[in-house]
Amino acid sequence: MSEPIVMISHHRIREGKLDEFRRAYRQATKTLEAEKPDTVGFLHYLDEDESEVTSIHVFPAAEAM
Repeated sequence: MSEPIVMISHHRIREGKLDEFRRAYRQATKTLEAEKPDTVGFLHYLDEDESEVTSIHVFPAAEAM
């Protein structure tokens, strides 16, 4: 059995594209739930000026990733 995997990514959001980005992330979440059901965490943190989002994916093992 492998150890848990935590993947962190950062994305810049272009000016005026926040709503589009939110729609895309909602769709990505639905896709992730369907294609990787063993994912135990998929979290997003938007910075104060709404120009960057940090995403955290948590998988219980490599097989789930």
